[in-house]
Amino acid sequence: MRASALFATEFHADVSNAALTDALIAGDVAGDIRDWCAFQLATLSSVTGRPEPARAALLALRRQDTTGDPLHIAVTAHLDVVGRSREIHARLTKAAVRILKTPGSSHPYELNWLADAAWQIDETVLADRLLATVLRGTDRGEGAHLPYCWGLRAALLTAEGRWQELHEFVGARLPGLEKEGMGHLATVLKSQLLLVCAYQGHRDQGHALLREIRQWAQTSGSTHHLRLAAYAAHLLAQEEDEPTAVREEVWPGTNDGARDLITRRSHVDAIHAALARNDVAGAHAHHDQAVRGGLASFSPTRTLLMRHGQALLSAHTDECDTADLFNRAQVAAPASPRPFDRARLALDHGTWLRRRRSFSAAHTYLRSAHGDFTRLGAHPWQSRARAELRAIGVSAPGEAAGPAADGMSSLSAHEERIVRLAARGLSNREIADRLVISPRTVASHLYKVFPRLGISSRRELGRALRDSAEPSRDPSWWSIW
Repeated sequence: MRASALFATEFHADVSNAALTDALIAGDVAGDIRDWCAFQLATLSSVTGRPEPARAALLALRRQDTTGDPLHIAVTAHLDVVGRSREIHARLTKAAVRILKTPGSSHPYELNWLADAAWQIDETVLADRLLATVLRGTDRGEGAHLPYCWGLRAALLTAEGRWQELHEFVGARLPGLEKEGMGHLATVLKSQLLLVCAYQGHRDQGHALLREIRQWAQTSGSTHHLRLAAYAAHLLAQEEDEPTAVREEVWPGTNDGARDLITRRSHVDAIHAALARNDVAGAHAHHDQAVRGGLASFSPTRTLLMRHGQALLSAHTDECDTADLFNRAQVAAPASPRPFDRARLALDHGTWLRRRRSFSAAHTYLRSAHGDFTRLGAHPWQSRARAELRAIGVSAPGEAAGPAADGMSSLSAHEERIVRLAARGLSNREIADRLVISPRTVASHLYKVFPRLGISSRRELGRALRDSAEPSRDPSWWSIW
């Protein structure tokens, strides 16, 4: 019981691992306490990126029939979710159907564990249903590990694009968790809030959360939360001057990167970032590693991300099959429960079509992306979609129609970033170092944009920016076109 309590309060990965393992090996822990300790131990594999805690949890359970055992399914998911995804899915589905058909026949903890396993394999609809059943049970006084349910609930709200609800959900529960000293669970909620702040462009709140979570992760030995903080910093850097500073923390290039949740989640971001640096080989290496790791068929969510990434790679080098690859990604999109991922695909697809001067088709995808980002409150992405619409002479919903593309509205986000840095007086070499591209690429971009801005030298860039009289749109530095 002490080890379990310390996991939720004075959490430290190594200390919790040792304490929980010792408690379970002692053999005198029984019933719900033993099972919950085993589950906590298994989650340490996801927190640390090491398989040993989950293996120790399986060893401690020593159950004869584990086929339909919810705890065994959940522990297996933390041990090897990608490699054993089909097995986990089959066992999870069977167990969930059995439990949901007979309400009240199972302990709320079992529903908890099945919901966690469903989340691990991207079955968000099933995870939501199981979690709702747990929470209804707590309303009837049946009891459950409610704070853990809150963490899983926050993750589901983030995935499903219910971001306003997440803000309210976390705001209502954080004070109680912090008052009770439940630092680990409080950080779980704050981590989801951090991701949403990064997606929505809430920079002040995002940076405050980022500092707090990063410090907690370093103190507590949580590799997962360090990686999550780095990914959030990467997203927040879209509107800042050092967009590539955190890439090595997010995508360390390990051979088993597919096992890491943040690496799986940020696959398209990794492709974008590598291509923005003109590191085509690195982008292909990341994609190939994910294919070898089994992500192409892991779940509908990952299938969409993988196909999206493949289309970006093809578009960057202007391959003849780019249109087919984007269309394949669009076919996969409806099966993904994540509206943000679907909107990002529509934005990139529409941007590529605009570059190909297929304005009618581009209009369809860009308006769809703009509408989704607006509903999500993802303001940086909404701004970029609006800028792409302007570039084809179409106004976004709620805007007055504008002239055909010229001036600043004709620039891609990447071109605009180069122009703004040049207007601040940075040399081609300084801009190249800042954006991790070559000076020749900078010079080429400036040579192409000067005529569109109606100028002939860098000295006129400041005037061109002022004359545009257009609010700075999202400078999505990772635009690859």
